[in-house]
Amino acid sequence: MIEVDGRAPCTEDYPSAAVAAARWSDLAKEITEAALRRDDGGPSPSSAGPGSLLILGSGIASLGFTRDAEAELRAADRVFFCVADVPTAVWLRRLRPDAFDLYVLYEDSKPRYHTYVQMTEAILHYVRAGQRVVAVFYGHPGVFVLSTHRAMKIARQEGHRAVMRAGISALDCLCADLGVDPAQPGLQTYEATDMLIRGRRLDTSMHVVLWQVGLIGDMGYRRKGFHNRNLGVLVEYLQRAYGEDYEVTHYIAARYPTMEPTIAVHRLSELTDPRVHRTVTGISSLYLPPKDGIATDMEMAVRLGLARPGDTPLPPRPLREIDQHGPRESRAVREFAGFEVPEDYQYQHPTAACDFLIQLADDIELQRRYRTDPAGALSPESFPGLSDRERRLLLTRREGAAQLAAKGAVVSDAPNERLVRGALRRVHTARQLADAITRCGRERSRRPLLAFADGLGYRVRWPSLGTAIDDVLSDSLQPWSGVYLDEASRAVLTVVGSARANGASVVFLDGVRLRDVTFVDGRLRWDGPGGVGFASLTFGCADRVRRVTGTWRTGADGPARELDAAEPTAAGPALAGWTGRYLVRSGTGPAVPVEIGVGSDGRPVLGVAGERIAGALPADGALRWAGGSVRVQAPTGQSRRLTGTIDGLGPVQGDEDPGYIAPYAGVYHVRGGGRVATLTVTAAPGRVLVGGSCLDGEHEAVFHNRELTWDSGSVRLFVDPLTGAPSLYGTLAGEIRIQGITAGGAGGTGGDEPTVWHVGAGSLPAWSLPGWAVASLRAVAEPWRPHGGLQLYSEWLKVTATHQLLRGVAERLPHLRSVVHDS
Repeated sequence: MIEVDGRAPCTEDYPSAAVAAARWSDLAKEITEAALRRDDGGPSPSSAGPGSLLILGSGIASLGFTRDAEAELRAADRVFFCVADVPTAVWLRRLRPDAFDLYVLYEDSKPRYHTYVQMTEAILHYVRAGQRVVAVFYGHPGVFVLSTHRAMKIARQEGHRAVMRAGISALDCLCADLGVDPAQPGLQTYEATDMLIRGRRLDTSMHVVLWQVGLIGDMGYRRKGFHNRNLGVLVEYLQRAYGEDYEVTHYIAARYPTMEPTIAVHRLSELTDPRVHRTVTGISSLYLPPKDGIATDMEMAVRLGLARPGDTPLPPRPLREIDQHGPRESRAVREFAGFEVPEDYQYQHPTAACDFLIQLADDIELQRRYRTDPAGALSPESFPGLSDRERRLLLTRREGAAQLAAKGAVVSDAPNERLVRGALRRVHTARQLADAITRCGRERSRRPLLAFADGLGYRVRWPSLGTAIDDVLSDSLQPWSGVYLDEASRAVLTVVGSARANGASVVFLDGVRLRDVTFVDGRLRWDGPGGVGFASLTFGCADRVRRVTGTWRTGADGPARELDAAEPTAAGPALAGWTGRYLVRSGTGPAVPVEIGVGSDGRPVLGVAGERIAGALPADGALRWAGGSVRVQAPTGQSRRLTGTIDGLGPVQGDEDPGYIAPYAGVYHVRGGGRVATLTVTAAPGRVLVGGSCLDGEHEAVFHNRELTWDSGSVRLFVDPLTGAPSLYGTLAGEIRIQGITAGGAGGTGGDEPTVWHVGAGSLPAWSLPGWAVASLRAVAEPWRPHGGLQLYSEWLKVTATHQLLRGVAERLPHLRSVVHDS
């Protein structure tokens, strides 16, 4: 057993998440205290003597350590790791249950530089205490990793022994031995002969690595070694760019344990000295450090959101100073005082799939079998303990699927993205978010936003909320649900996006279902079965209008077609939204029923006092006929109210009859809980009954203002403006979400030019759709009727509202950052 500072011990096999989190909390406190002491008196050598730091790369392949890595890890006093694949993380924890996972220091809203500074401080904390520390980073630890290089420099400056060890390529070894990070400021590599004969340009602001400098111009092979007669030609070429005496490094990576690499610094003019010349061989490389600094393009920095207009760029430097400790670094270290393991950090538990991949890394025979006979390698006889899901994912032999199997749990969204996705699904939440942002600007404080998010259980990160909105809009089809029309080609794109997975979205283009689409970075891609058809479509928003552009073909033959489609404009409230019976009066006269509905031909149906009124049509925000006109107002959260003038009655007004269920009685196909069933709504004298295959017999129900409630469920009833069919959505048994549409009737096309009738401005818009688009949409929707309906209109209505609200939030956030004072 390994004691952890007096806390519950770890087992020899694997620590608990609670123990790991507690150890990080303790370490954060220790780092904070040590930093405060250093800030008071400055850094000083450890009284315990110099420590040592070894940084290892776990390789790109899973568990791609060199064989001596395990011995180093076992012998270390302390182990830290930051690895990308699950088997390596689990293997490390099993080998060293007391190891620290550096991934806990990542957060969506934290500047990565702060994370890198914190990683360095965590690693150096025990080095400064005179201990032997090993840190493992995935891939090559010196490539695109600032914290390792920073730790190396600071440790050496403070008198500690610090080594970075690499393993895959000579470039990896060069980065480790010379302390080169290709990400800062950049890396340029050339084969020396090719550079000379093609006149390649050298970028003197980058790291430059030249390969095979010992066989320039020699296209043959010589067992005893190359003569290297043309090294002087290379020197002349380099001197034209760098000057006669610029210092370069002659480098040869070490190939054997305990052996040192060749690291010899020379002026360019010294390379032709015979004593130096003879040391350059066929495996030699030259490294040239950056000579010039490049000024920041402030226009581009502003465009990317990295600077504000009017900012002054920092003076250009050839190399970034990563070993400094100024106010910015001090602030990052001080953040440890309030450190908690982030809510979206996922602690990794061991899984059977992970065990398989660990064994796969060491077992050559299992590798061969998994490559040639994956089903046999994964069979219960060969590798027992795998779940069906793990086996199914591993059978694909795809890295992404293997990672999912090993992790054992779906990666959750960060809190900001969960908030954004919730707002996209619920108009009320989106409005509350927009209101909170408005109050933030009015109060010059982020508190309204944080209070709103806390009320929903989210720990929102204020600085990166705009980024989260952009990310969700770029990676999810759900906020793009709706209809897009290409007027030139009369093509109709219909999207009912899935909040669960883009591949589960329902997408139709020109009447053809696009199955298993992908959606990444705002681009939808589809490859038809058997290579028949394709689509590459980009979604965007300009002037608050959603648009889709791209190329597509749904058939096997013919040229690709261009798509330039836009969402149609809302023309006013849908006539279908007025469906119901209204009890109106003229003055103090008796109540007269007025019934409004939509016929099977899509045209208005109007009745007054039980008599059918012919010729009623929407116009100027009202329903008009020869004998009068009426309009319906539908204030949010209130009953609908009808006003107007009717021949024989005069001016009238009255409220909707909340118990009028006749338009909604019938048999519905409903979908929910993974199955399709029926729900019957029967208007019996004096009562309402619900039944069907989704219920256990008939139940008494209460109908009020289009809300139907019974002992085990409730649904909201409405008439779908696109199909003209009564529809519903709601819940069964308190938790099963359902949607449905009537089994027959309504939904007719109304001739060659069907339409969706609208009646003016209001809260339930109908889109201005030409007849050809309505016909296409109804043709798409009709086959879904037996499956509970497509529910296109309601999803379109909701997403249009939430999308616009979130776009408005994203547009206001940059301004708020300049006026909010507590961010």
